[in-house]
Amino acid sequence: MSTCDVLDEYYPGFTKSSALFWCKFLLNLEEFVSVIMHQEYTISVASLVINTFHIIILTRTAMRKSSINLIMAAVAVFDIFTLFPTFERFISEFISLFRRCPKPPSYSEALMGIGFSEFKDFSQKCSTWLCFFIALIRTLVIRNPLNPKYEKLAHSKFSIHFIIGTVLFNMPFTVIGFLKYDIVEMGFWYECVRAINGRQYVMVISKFYRHNKLLIELLETLNALISKISPCLLFPIVTIFLIKEIRKADENRRKISSSSSAKTSDSRKTSRLVLYMTIMFFVSGFPYGLNTVVGFYYVHVPGIWQILQEIGFMLSLLLKLNTMSHFVVCLCMSHQYRQTAIGIIFCGHLALQDKKSSVVAVSQNQSRNVSAGVRTVA
Repeated sequence: MSTCDVLDEYYPGFTKSSALFWCKFLLNLEEFVSVIMHQEYTISVASLVINTFHIIILTRTAMRKSSINLIMAAVAVFDIFTLFPTFERFISEFISLFRRCPKPPSYSEALMGIGFSEFKDFSQKCSTWLCFFIALIRTLVIRNPLNPKYEKLAHSKFSIHFIIGTVLFNMPFTVIGFLKYDIVEMGFWYECVRAINGRQYVMVISKFYRHNKLLIELLETLNALISKISPCLLFPIVTIFLIKEIRKADENRRKISSSSSAKTSDSRKTSRLVLYMTIMFFVSGFPYGLNTVVGFYYVHVPGIWQILQEIGFMLSLLLKLNTMSHFVVCLCMSHQYRQTAIGIIFCGHLALQDKKSSVVAVSQNQSRNVSAGVRTVA
């Protein structure tokens, strides 16, 4: 049955023409999203491979001296964690291809479904906040270049504090999320080769949630405020400040001598790298967070809530694509990242050859200088 057959139920309070418009919009949107989501598995596999390589690069000895690099590695780890429900669904669908009759979900499978759902939500929160901290750290370091207190934020050991703090900060909301569902046993009947009559386990809203409505509304509002609304508001603010500080730093660098040009060039590239990552995450993360928050206020309007759910599916795919963009940005912006990546691909052979070439070049230069000195003496 289509939502257009029960307009009053799906669009309460809407005029008939408005309800019909949104109903047709939903039908077209569902068809469009269905086509797009066919690429979800391909994008997820690509994201897994690229983020794994990204983590390997960022955790090499030469790269892990910076707190920003280690936090980026943690972001990639949490991005991989968000893919787990997709792979679990893919494995289930693949196994079902070899079964003649459907298998009813067991208690462990239902529990695993809750676990994957909450773990994905937890990983997305951690990834979002860590991306914000990357931008915040770089902004503070650029803004206070001579202050040792802020300069310490760039040291690798401080990244552990940010990562552990983010995990502990988001943990309570994940625990509360597990209290949202109960697993109940129900009858199962299906006509296959023969009539199958058994038991299945499904997720339902828990008694705790149903009997503590005021407390749950308060917790859900607090969760939305901290994990969805706050990043939406803070990301554009820190992005604006970062752009401002980069421009100010560029003006100051024009006034200093060329002797420190190499060091300032590296610092400038790092700032640009963080800026591009921040903007790209904002473009994908802000609409997703905003869509989630808006959906919270349309739970009692099923038609609009369904539209927001479909939009959320599209934006979640955009988030998966964005997780791969970190690798591309780092590869384009960082010479050290490229050299480390090449060294991993060629098992260090290319880097060794470059080192030998540089040693030979230095030796030749020294020989020329000695020869020139001998001629001068003569």
